[in-house]
Amino acid sequence: MTIAEASMRVVGRACRGVGLVQTAGAEAVPRVGPVILVANHARRQLDPLLVALAVPRRLTFVAGEDLRSAWLVRLASRASSVVFVSAFAPLDVGFVRTCERVVREGGALMIFPEGRAMGGGAGLFRRGAAYLALRTGTPLQPVWIERGRLRTWRILFGRPFQAGHAGVDRRSLDAVTAQLQAAMSALGEGSSPRECRVAGQPA
Repeated sequence: MTIAEASMRVVGRACRGVGLVQTAGAEAVPRVGPVILVANHARRQLDPLLVALAVPRRLTFVAGEDLRSAWLVRLASRASSVVFVSAFAPLDVGFVRTCERVVREGGALMIFPEGRAMGGGAGLFRRGAAYLALRTGTPLQPVWIERGRLRTWRILFGRPFQAGHAGVDRRSLDAVTAQLQAAMSALGEGSSPRECRVAGQPA
């Protein structure tokens, strides 16, 4: 573990300890092995940092090329890896190979499928997460981010699920993407302050 990663964990525990970042279901995030976490956008530049503070393992984030100079993304990248993607070439071969390598090597990949649209979980989902899950057999894990009261943030984690063994075609991509969006929406619809907890308190 690097100094930056250790520092991020300390900051994360502090933020959760005072209630600035509340989590539910973080124990469902696999500590080891490949997983693709998929989240809505609550605040585009801040979301990667929030998830990095909540997840007890190193992440590789997918972020838009336009966020390369954003200071919040740079801060998150000190304890995580970032793969930047162009909005004009989302399926660039090099980008796809990099993402596949992350999960094939047992890493955790974080994707925000709404991209720059900021649909709050109800927008148009790009199919990249489904594509990678079907191609590599990596489980998908839905995540919901929302702003609470008094500038607090809630992050809810669903259970990982397998995309299945269907071939990669438009039909399977649409089906897995719809399943993923429904799982994320269910997290958001079922959230409440009582369901989130401060780290260290019993669930």
